[in-house]
Amino acid sequence: MPKRGGGSNLMWSAADPSTGQHGPEGLYELGNGWGNENVFTMAEGIVWFRYHNYIASRLREKHPSWSDEDLFQSARKTVVATFQNIAFYEWLPGFLGEKTMSPYLGKYERGREREREREREGGG
Repeated sequence: MPKRGGGSNLMWSAADPSTGQHGPEGLYELGNGWGNENVFTMAEGIVWFRYHNYIASRLREKHPSWSDEDLFQSARKTVVATFQNIAFYEWLPGFLGEKTMSPYLGKYERGREREREREREGGG
């Protein structure tokens, strides 16, 4: 489970749905200020949180020498890819119905992820 709020991280912009009070007390720290806005977004956040921890624990079994950061980032990539797969190949076609998106004609250059990450962080 995500830890309960109550620390100094006041990122919450939505009120606690059960009390109407603002602030982190009694809310989950899901990484998104809107994660506690309603029961569905809270439940969805907890499901993805638990899935991330499940993937990380499986990776720990397969790769016991990996650091916590390596485990976290690898699990994160799996969770993001799973979410994208659901969104693009299951939800989006149902939402669009007969409408279709044009194919992506851009060029993906494999192996440049670290370079792009440094560029986004302003280091490169």
